[in-house]
Amino acid sequence: MVERYLLGHLPESASARLEEHVLICEGCQVLVATTETYICAMRQAMRSFREAAAIRPRFDVFLCHNTHSKPAVKRIGRQLKRRGIMPWLDEWELRPGVRWQHTLADQIVGIRSAAVFIGDDGMGPWQNLELEAFLCEFVRRNCPVIPVILPAVHKVPELPVFLRGNTWVDFRKRTPKPVEQLVWGVTGLRPDASTQLAAQGEDHLIRHVQQKSQP
Repeated sequence: MVERYLLGHLPESASARLEEHVLICEGCQVLVATTETYICAMRQAMRSFREAAAIRPRFDVFLCHNTHSKPAVKRIGRQLKRRGIMPWLDEWELRPGVRWQHTLADQIVGIRSAAVFIGDDGMGPWQNLELEAFLCEFVRRNCPVIPVILPAVHKVPELPVFLRGNTWVDFRKRTPKPVEQLVWGVTGLRPDASTQLAAQGEDHLIRHVQQKSQP
């Protein structure tokens, strides 16, 4: 009843009777004061949660790529989604009829990281502009920019100067598992030992099947 009274959920007549009782009961006075402190703390916590939710980025990683690499990038994007990572990809997020430049500029400001995909075709001119804009955010917010080598690349093109010193993720390799390395780069959470062992076991199984299939 005390909680309902403090929250204003009691009828007026019941509230008046409770107030009269509290005036003469020290135990109830302590209970009211304790409950009021608890309710105030909960309200403050809810306000803080709403404020944090309002400023929390909707996307975890911006998928920066050459148009020719889009099929491979989409496959990796779906792998990230299955691991709880929300990627921003133009084809998935740009609404028809809306200026893509404005949407892109708005999203870049709030995204935690960028994955720069490198294919055999290198990087297109728009990708370089996107990188330039994101690099400013990278410097200002200290967010990671991760070079990603796509699986079909035969010879890695020369990377821009500001990317050469960054640790990259190579999807041509099976171990360590590239998608887990990418998740690590995006979230900062290192894959645990079980994930690494599972990846090694998967590679062993693939090699075993390949050997059995050979004449």
